[in-house]
Amino acid sequence: MGTSRDVPTGKRIPHAMWLPLVGCLLLGKFCIASLSAKDLASGREHLQRGRYAEAIALAEKLPASVDADLIVIRALHAEGQWEQVDQQFERMLKRHPQDARARAEQAEWLHFRGQLRKAEQAARRAIADDPQQPLAHLILGYVLRDTARLELADQEFHWLVRYYNSQQPTEPEVLRPVALGAAEYARWHASAQILDFVVNQLCPDVLEIDKSAWWAHQLAGALLVEKYNRAQGVPELRRALVINPRSAETMTILGEAAWDDSKYEEARDWAVRALDVNPTLPGACILRGGIELQTGDYVAAARWAGKALAVNPHDARANALLAMAALVRDGVPTAGEMTILLDRAATTEPRTTDGEAPAADRAFETILTDVFAQNSKPGAFLTDLGVRLSEILRSESAEVVLGRASELMPQIARANVELGVLAFQRGDLGAARQRLDAAFKADPFHVRVSNLRRVLSVLEKYGTHRSDHFLIRFDESSATSDLIEDLSGHLEQCYSELTHELGFSPPDMTQVEIYSDNGGIDAHQWFSARMTGQPWIQTIGASTGHIIALTAPSDSPTEYDWRRVTRHELVHVITLQQSDFQLPRWFAEGIAVYFEGGEWQQDWARLLKERVPRGEIPSFDRLSADLMRPQSSDDWSYAYSISGLFSRFLVEEFGDDALRQMIAGYTRGKSTSDTLTAVCNMTQPQVEQQFRGWLEELVLELAPANQ
Repeated sequence: MGTSRDVPTGKRIPHAMWLPLVGCLLLGKFCIASLSAKDLASGREHLQRGRYAEAIALAEKLPASVDADLIVIRALHAEGQWEQVDQQFERMLKRHPQDARARAEQAEWLHFRGQLRKAEQAARRAIADDPQQPLAHLILGYVLRDTARLELADQEFHWLVRYYNSQQPTEPEVLRPVALGAAEYARWHASAQILDFVVNQLCPDVLEIDKSAWWAHQLAGALLVEKYNRAQGVPELRRALVINPRSAETMTILGEAAWDDSKYEEARDWAVRALDVNPTLPGACILRGGIELQTGDYVAAARWAGKALAVNPHDARANALLAMAALVRDGVPTAGEMTILLDRAATTEPRTTDGEAPAADRAFETILTDVFAQNSKPGAFLTDLGVRLSEILRSESAEVVLGRASELMPQIARANVELGVLAFQRGDLGAARQRLDAAFKADPFHVRVSNLRRVLSVLEKYGTHRSDHFLIRFDESSATSDLIEDLSGHLEQCYSELTHELGFSPPDMTQVEIYSDNGGIDAHQWFSARMTGQPWIQTIGASTGHIIALTAPSDSPTEYDWRRVTRHELVHVITLQQSDFQLPRWFAEGIAVYFEGGEWQQDWARLLKERVPRGEIPSFDRLSADLMRPQSSDDWSYAYSISGLFSRFLVEEFGDDALRQMIAGYTRGKSTSDTLTAVCNMTQPQVEQQFRGWLEELVLELAPANQ
């Protein structure tokens, strides 16, 4: 006899009705599952389009699942709601304690927060539950990298490459960690082929599968920008924003690209936009802090670094920014002192205080010690710090830091690239060739390296002219040949006058490079690429403190006085070496303007007459920012005029020796405030006030603005 099933009504159901009822129940389950899948897809679409509130609201209505929980987690993460992310992970893992993907996602979150031990535990547990879990292998690789276990980290990144080759996955959620791991493996092993594959095949494949996968555009764009290929990288990043206009990470990368391209206001705008979405996103905080540091506001820079470190106390770039802020405040150690500090940090126990801030004069050393305590091979930190030092022309100290980065973690190609750039800047063509060739072999897609190698190849073919103190390199087949004798005589005369006036003679011969049109590329582009690795800069002459480079007068897009320009740049060679490269940018330019002589540039008088009466006289700290990161060409010219006039003011008001005394103060590592007090017997605010009055009187003597 057949059996029947009781229902809540207590009535029996005839056998003939079982089949239709079972069918209805199954259909109901199918309908519910279909609705859940559809809503899940809608939640993901909201998430990927930056509609975070909508994504959370929809996901919270769905049946409990890892997929639904991750939508909520990622939406909260995108807006920087860190505490809620923690709570959501706790709830998800209580509901799904054995889910390997949930554990892998937790590991990624813990790594993002700098909780490296817990991140490693979560990643290893996910791998134990599912040995083929790609995200867990990626995060384990990151943790091993960040704790100096580099060989083991390399194995994890290689695992992801082999996993892709053997499994050929197609799910975007799987391809993301594969792409990130493959990119890291490619960096470490100088595999241009793998990087090309990630950018030009894997990321496009993801977008073919899921047109809303904005992160594929972001990853491709970030890798291209990393290689200084902004022409292709920036459009990729903008495509990511078309899909997800509220991706703070993408905005941050665009800001960094703009900053590197000297688009300073655009960089600030991107930082502000990113922080509007996510107020404590570490990358955006670091970008904003770097902008503040370039204006001389080390207090604000340290504050932004602190915001990033509150999210992740082991963030290498945030620690580098904090360290740089301390150096700007307290003075940059010499190359020898930096070597001692790095050696000491590598062998010193970290702080065990109750959280008190370190003494001001030990702040940098304390940061170094703490960084080395967490990671004995902090290559990323040292590379970023070295780059920041080179940006303020502390090339000797930068070279020590970058050299240590390359020694401890040769996998980071950027350290070797920057060392090649520094060798080129000091005129050591042999060392530059060796470093840049190695960097190009490691990464033939790096635009800056490629450009510098091309410049080097041109320079190596140039003819040379030697005098007592100068080695001039020039294109013997160009009109520049007719200029060389006059230029050589002019430089030697300037050398005699300036070294006597300043009381210092550079110990080595100074190299002078004159760039002419060549191979379809104009002279100014060659000169610009020589100085920055990029095709354009505003000036037609420049100095690194070791060499002088300029656009050939016969091939310059604008006419200029080569005698005045070379004299200006020679002042830089003398004073920067005299001060061990410790002059602030505003004073270095001001003293060069003062000693170059000649008539004022045409726009200077106009800018002075417009701005001084309005009280628009920048502080000395602000002048360096306006020279290095001007918001407009007028700001740049005005900063030059004010800096030059301050040197004239010092001589007129405090004596002929005032400039040499200023240089001596900076050489001893004193701040601008202390140096001015020693030279002028006044505080910096008092000096600036007297200078303002002097400027106002000067402007009254100028012809009216319409003359």
